[in-house]
Parts: sequence; C-alpha cells; structure tokens
Amino acid sequence: MLNQRVTTGIISIAFAACVILLAFQSTVLASKIGELRVVGSDGKIVTYSSHDLAKLPQHTLTTHTAWTSGSHEFAGVRLADLLKASGIEPKAKDYSHVIASALNDYVIDIPFEDVAKYDVLVATSMDGRPLTVRDKGPYWLVYPRDQFEELRDPRFDNRWAWQLKELRMKSR
Repeated sequence: MLNQRVTTGIISIAFAACVILLAFQSTVLASKIGELRVVGSDGKIVTYSSHDLAKLPQHTLTTHTAWTSGSHEFAGVRLADLLKASGIEPKAKDYSHVIASALNDYVIDIPFEDVAKYDVLVATSMDGRPLTVRDKGPYWLVYPRDQFEELRDPRFDNRWAWQLKELRMKSR
C-alpha cells in the first residue's frame, strides 16, 4: 500500500513537471513565432516583434496571389524600409541576395534587386486582419503581382515566403 502511494506520488510529480516544461516551451515558441530576425552580412542581428514593425512606415498593396482567390489588400512594411531600419542600405551594391527563411524551414534566395525594383512588402495583415501562422503569417513576403506583368510568371511564386522568420543578407 505504501509503495503504491509512493509510486503514485512520483508519477504525479513527473506529470506536473512535464506539464510545466511543456507550458514553458510553448511560451518560448510563441514568442519566437512573433519575431522576425534580420541578419546583416556582417552577422549583426536585429530582431523585430510585430509591435516593432508597426512603428516602421506602413504601406498597403492590393494584388492577386497564386494561393488565394481574388484580389487582396496586404498591409505591412516595405522590405526596403525594414532593411534600412536594420542598418542595411537597400540600394547598396554589396549584397547579392536576401535569404528568406520560414518557420517550416523553407529557404529561398531572393535577388537583392527585387527589394527596390518591386517594393516587396513584409505583410503583417491581409484584408484588415492580422496574419496568423494558419494563414501564412505572421509575416509574408508579398510582391505587387498585379502591377508588374513579369511577376505573374510562376517562377516568381517561390519568392513569396510566408511564415517568415528570418531575412539574411548575402554579400557579393
């Protein structure tokens, strides 16, 4: 009888420890999901929360996507403004690519010329609703597809990185 109580007590303590550990991990994960890291070619890291991004100049873009039906209004920060706020000059000749990484470990090299040429948007909302992980958020690189005919080519679709977690500058 005493051994059964001791065993039950140990199991209860182990279960409580697991619950506490899982709660801590989910809190840490939730804070990481809402962060966007910008890494310069020198290794300098600047991390932005959604509140930090909201303090930068905001822009809207209405366009079609390859993954949704109809036209949608996206709002957020121009990639050029985000890079500039991170100490990276958007028109610098020092960079060849922006390496975009997503929460699902998707990685794509985006030619640096896209930053200024297309006014790529780091979208934080679509049609007035904040983007969530479920609907390609919290951050989604959006191209002005309707404004540039060449962007309607499926070869550009892979550059629309969603669930964005990091932007890393690649030097020439």
